[in-house]
Amino acid sequence: MKESIITVEGRGRLRVEPDTAVIKCVVSALNGSYAEANQEMNRRVDLLRQVLPGLGLGKGDLKTTDFAVTRDHRRNPKTEQYEFVGYGARHSLELRMPLDKERLNGVMEALLGSEADAQADVSFTVGDPEPVRARLLAAAVGNARQRAEVITRAADTKLGKIVNISYGVAEVRFRSETNALLAPEPGPGAPEIEAGNYIVEDSVTVTWEILDS
Repeated sequence: MKESIITVEGRGRLRVEPDTAVIKCVVSALNGSYAEANQEMNRRVDLLRQVLPGLGLGKGDLKTTDFAVTRDHRRNPKTEQYEFVGYGARHSLELRMPLDKERLNGVMEALLGSEADAQADVSFTVGDPEPVRARLLAAAVGNARQRAEVITRAADTKLGKIVNISYGVAEVRFRSETNALLAPEPGPGAPEIEAGNYIVEDSVTVTWEILDS
């Protein structure tokens, strides 16, 4: 006799308060010489790193995430042709630090106030995502059971043992959807950075036996 089963998807949804700030800096340089473009880029990156010890951070805390050198061209309006203008070097770096509003504002002002002429993008995340993932999955399984119980009560049956749990491998994102893109214009008018809470979601699919009531 074929067993009776019920399969229900449960969704977990949590409001999470970020505890880590992620600062992404981009520095660029343009020069007709490939070697000099790289030298200028290295000089500007070093200028960024030099401000970190005075903020209680190490130079190595600012880590490279991407580096590229391209041949840049611009359109000449007289000839209507694209002409080579130099090698464009672009260095992207990332700094993670505990979320402290006052300290974060100080770090941003120092980075943007350096002679590196950098741009900075600030976002927020969770330093250790595993406890949040555990809470999220527990909430999703609880939601699946709640839905299954509603269905079985309406059908005058009851839930038996769990026979299968299916959980996808999609990674839960712990980064806020809003961020601030800041140009190199520090000073008293610099924006106040305030991290807000955000929502994370995940789902599981659970299959139960159905028993006669």
